[in-house]
Amino acid sequence: MLNATVKYLSAELHPFEITFFRSIFGCVAFAPLFIGHGWAPFRTKCLGLHAVRGVLTSVAILSLFLGLSMTELAKFQALLFTTPLFAAVLGFALLRERIPYARIAALLVGFAGALVVLRPGMIALGPGPILILISALVIGGQMIAMKVLSRTESSTTITLYMMVFTTILSFVAAIIVWKMPTWPQFGVMVAIGFLSAFLHICMAQAIKEADISVVLSVNYTALIWAAIIGFVVFAEIPDIGIWLGGTIISASVVFIAIREKMAESQTRLAPSR
Repeated sequence: MLNATVKYLSAELHPFEITFFRSIFGCVAFAPLFIGHGWAPFRTKCLGLHAVRGVLTSVAILSLFLGLSMTELAKFQALLFTTPLFAAVLGFALLRERIPYARIAALLVGFAGALVVLRPGMIALGPGPILILISALVIGGQMIAMKVLSRTESSTTITLYMMVFTTILSFVAAIIVWKMPTWPQFGVMVAIGFLSAFLHICMAQAIKEADISVVLSVNYTALIWAAIIGFVVFAEIPDIGIWLGGTIISASVVFIAIREKMAESQTRLAPSR
């Protein structure tokens, strides 16, 4: 619903402006969570890393919404599934996390799934899918930054600084293409902000309540919803490559999550020396 709403409004307003208002109204939606904390969440010793994550998140969302405006909804969702794959590769490159051979094979299969969706040389690639893949890569980078921050910072502080930086940086981008929204457009952007906040809360709670492998498995249904909404609202009919490639990507991500869970369990059960 969030992605469809952004895509619908991008026919009237530039995606950069939508990104800015999404940040503003997202802040409004989150405000009650911070009211009781006062200025305490602003205390940090990692301002530089918060700024890096804010820049990465801003670039990711700006690229994501711009790519979404040029891409059918189901293809957009299928390509977005590559985000955990990029995060795994960046975790190895930046944090020197060990990648077993089984996980390397799953990563290769996942990226092969992305090629099935794109089919370069067979269909026109276009800037939209490229922007989505760039965004998935950058989101993977900000996930690594968040992982490092979570070692010392609270989730409240991490979320607060992310909202502050994305609001400021998206405003700078929006000024370049500014067009005064109408009142109905304001109403749609309020919905985008609150849907975004609701999505963030639901995903955080889902990961807290269930194994990540289960959450990622259920998250695959986003492709089904994207296909239904894309057909009803935009008259888009996803081809077999999108379904096949999206399934391959999702299966590889779930496999990686299950393997990580098994490795974590074995580490906990291993006798201490």
